[in-house]
Amino acid sequence: MKESNFAFAHPEYFNLLYGLVVLIVLLMYSRIVTKKRMKRLADSSFYYLVLPDISFGKAVFKWFLLSCAYIALVFALARPQFGLKLQEVKQKGIELVIALDVSNSMSAEDISPSRIERAKLAIQRMTDNLKDDKIAIVVFAGGAYTLLPLTTDISAAKMMIKNVQTDFIKQQGTSISTALQQSIRSFTDDPKVEKAIVLISDGEDHDEDALKMVARAQEKGIRIFTVGMGTSDGVPIPVKDGYGRRTYMQDRSGRVVTTKLNEAILRKIAEQGEGMYSRADFNPIIHELNSFTQSEFETKKYSEYDEKFQYFLAIAILFILIESLFLDKKNKYLQKYSLFK
Repeated sequence: MKESNFAFAHPEYFNLLYGLVVLIVLLMYSRIVTKKRMKRLADSSFYYLVLPDISFGKAVFKWFLLSCAYIALVFALARPQFGLKLQEVKQKGIELVIALDVSNSMSAEDISPSRIERAKLAIQRMTDNLKDDKIAIVVFAGGAYTLLPLTTDISAAKMMIKNVQTDFIKQQGTSISTALQQSIRSFTDDPKVEKAIVLISDGEDHDEDALKMVARAQEKGIRIFTVGMGTSDGVPIPVKDGYGRRTYMQDRSGRVVTTKLNEAILRKIAEQGEGMYSRADFNPIIHELNSFTQSEFETKKYSEYDEKFQYFLAIAILFILIESLFLDKKNKYLQKYSLFK
């Protein structure tokens, strides 16, 4: 399927058309200098007697041809492109939603360099195994939102993950049910394509509705895998104060807040979601995802514009060739012919 369209790849080159003004000035200057020199030879009424072979009309015509060639060259430099192609390409893959916990507790450093940074590195490696699969990214804390809608653009997913920080969502907390709900919404309605959610969190959830969302995912044929980030030992949560100094999060009474991995809820979600749980190790989940049936789905890809600069380049060359055929002097073979007698 094609969509007709027209554009210039480098429209900034049209500024070179101001060069025509320079050509006009040079032409006028040349005419003035030539007339001054001829006045030294004879009066204007005797020009054609003194210089019978000079043709002023040809000089103007040659300038016109060169100007046309210059304009055509500018258009060629601007790279006119016509005929944007929209192709429907069939691909095989699965639909995968990565739900990443970005709550403050993911800044804890019980896993080097931190829970959030380790998760981001692992997701980058996971995406390297995706080929024609569709991927979406959901980030969550007390709330959840879709950072990247379902797409086959793996490079975009990597870029999004690289920029994720724990301050993405102001509403703090860890609402896994909200994350699962947002993830379920990210999938298409195609029943033939296998679907999976990989939920990455430290499991510090105080919401009891998570398992209800797991049941809803099961109804839609979505499997849920969970990855626990952290250790079972309580560790402080690093933060920066108003002066950018490193400190640790405190509660209202001034005591340092600690966080630890809650594996129980993550294991239960994975078990009920017909997936698997892994502690900071993505390899088993990657292996399991690779065993999914690759279903065929259609996606639309834009190909490049068709380049048309060649036509303008050919026109420019044609005008230059024509200009080179005309001499400044009159053609002795054509002098005997006249249109006006």
